[in-house]
Amino acid sequence: DVDLGNMRLTAVLPDADGALWIATYGLGVLRLANGTATRYGQADGVPHDVIWDLSRDRQGRVWLASSRGARYFDGRRW
Repeated sequence: DVDLGNMRLTAVLPDADGALWIATYGLGVLRLANGTATRYGQADGVPHDVIWDLSRDRQGRVWLASSRGARYFDGRRW
């Protein structure tokens, strides 16, 4: 479970399927889909738990930007 009550958001990026990608200050990246929050942190390849921004490239990949680098999501990991 993810406690969304005290979360500090830094960016939100909608997906074509209605899900939301959420960049956080301290919790990595969250994906909200169908009422479920999935958290992606350092164990999932996120370089740092403080995420500054999210974006999408021409191929449709979701990218994150942190103080320790940028990564894209390959469908399983960053």
